Amino acid sequence: MIYVADISSVGIQHEQFNASFIHLLQQENPKEPITFFADSTHIEFQKNKLDNIKFEEINIYDRRGGLKEFIRAYLQFKSLKTIIRQLEAKNERHLFVLLIHPFAHFLFKNFCKSNVRTTLVMHGELESLKFNKHFLNKIWGWFLKQAMQIHKTKVSYIILGESIYQNLIKVLPDFTGQTSVVIDHPYPFTDKAEKEITSQRIVFSSIGVATIHKYTQYLFEVAEQVMKTDFKNNCKFNICGRVYRDMDGHLNNYVHYKQDFGYYTREELDSLLDESSFAVFYYSNANYSLCASGAFWDAVNVELPFLYVHNDYFDYYSNAVGGIGMVFDTPAELNEYILQVARYGIDTEDYKRFRSNIKKLKLPNNELVKNKNHFDKLLNNDI
Repeated sequence: MIYVADISSVGIQHEQFNASFIHLLQQENPKEPITFFADSTHIEFQKNKLDNIKFEEINIYDRRGGLKEFIRAYLQFKSLKTIIRQLEAKNERHLFVLLIHPFAHFLFKNFCKSNVRTTLVMHGELESLKFNKHFLNKIWGWFLKQAMQIHKTKVSYIILGESIYQNLIKVLPDFTGQTSVVIDHPYPFTDKAEKEITSQRIVFSSIGVATIHKYTQYLFEVAEQVMKTDFKNNCKFNICGRVYRDMDGHLNNYVHYKQDFGYYTREELDSLLDESSFAVFYYSNANYSLCASGAFWDAVNVELPFLYVHNDYFDYYSNAVGGIGMVFDTPAELNEYILQVARYGIDTEDYKRFRSNIKKLKLPNNELVKNKNHFDKLLNNDI
């Protein structure tokens, strides 16, 4: 039996990643049954995506901010400890934890003795190790650094991308002593029909959450510039994701976004992605050198050429396949390019070449095979 737990997500949160990760486990161990511990609201979103899975409900506290973050993390730790005790009673030996708060991680490493091999999947919380954001984020970074410097033979890690691993060991050199596996961010890829882009409006889409930390305000700036020109009817601007409230003061009616600050349904998001012509990303290594991007893989899935500011994560995959779009040094340079495309149209040859290269990211490659072999060993407790 393989056991998987998400002790953090509720509702639609991490829906795509969790389903894809469990599918990966099923592919590697087709005869091994899987039990998934998750909040009841999250399970509802996964029932139609996952087959032959036993679901176990756990209660997740999801109030956020300030002191509530400590409560949320402590309750995650308690849930994890309870699950581990259940597995020990059954003499089970391996648990995958799909997401864990840095403070819960710290408590787990310091106060949970276990014979269950526990593999932690690391996500964007790794960014806090750089101590370069707000005060509370620096607190999480301190707890995470302490946790990741503690070595336990029964604890291993999954890092979601080679560039992230390389940046991680620059920030935390001691991590090389941990048992870890690097895999590419799993994703439920689908086949896409070729899109004829010359006969329709050009749609520039920012994918994922819109926030100051991702510099999404630059899309609103360029949209306003374009919509005040005589070629404004040539294009459209979308936010394909939730808008964070720190965007107040930058929002305008030149960009289509969900104005109640809520989440799109999967159907709504798929519709916005399908109409898009370019995936626009402004974030750089300043905030995203240690963060795997689900939004990146959303764009890959629908084979959207990228307009992005240099960052290690995107550059790694772009270099691997020969270019996935236009890359810029600054948001201002990216916006200048958007203005040119809005006025003069798309270079169709470049566009086709980028799409052809992006398709390669949906197929296994040598790096994925190497990672797969390590993943096999992890599943079989050989490392």
